[in-house]
Amino acid sequence: MITISTRPYSRRNRHFLQHFQILKEGGENRLVLRDINNTAFQHVVHWLYTGRFSPTIYDSPSIIIKTYAVADRLMMTRCKNMAMDSLRNKFSHSRADISHLVTTRDLGYSASHIIASYIIEQTTFEAIANPSRHLEGFTEELFLEGSDLAAEFVRKLVEKARPSMPKYDSGVVIHNKIHNDPALQLGCVYHEHAEGEKCYLLDPLDATG
Repeated sequence: MITISTRPYSRRNRHFLQHFQILKEGGENRLVLRDINNTAFQHVVHWLYTGRFSPTIYDSPSIIIKTYAVADRLMMTRCKNMAMDSLRNKFSHSRADISHLVTTRDLGYSASHIIASYIIEQTTFEAIANPSRHLEGFTEELFLEGSDLAAEFVRKLVEKARPSMPKYDSGVVIHNKIHNDPALQLGCVYHEHAEGEKCYLLDPLDATG
């Protein structure tokens, strides 16, 4: 449950006013949310009051995916984009695997959604870069339930793997660089923006302004 504070700093907070004006107009002062991960919710509340998305080094990629889902549910596009960039930063230091597709599936996302699309791209990249590590742990769970995430993952895997077949030169295997790591792409790739909204990378928002 979110209880809207009447403290002055919350009334001045631009994030707060933007996302909860509808409750204020409706005469309510609370919003009940069910089936929300506690840590993910705390990250969204922190962003709501500060304008900053600050996960810790202990937060797993799955927690950040769940934070993205909370922000998505509350239609907080700027928070979603910050969560996306935080997730990509995590994957620039760690590795995506099938478990992250399962997390995305559990949150109800289809393969066409931008968060699922990114995780499929990242998991495909990792699977090709280190196939023994990622494919050995691949289970039939997603396939048995007919998940479109599994089908899209395999389609991407086949599409990306074909041009990456190793070439042999004097007995030395030379692997082609098939595509850039999705986690390292620059700009607001994999972002969504509300109509008329500038990317936070181009338009920093002072949360207390």
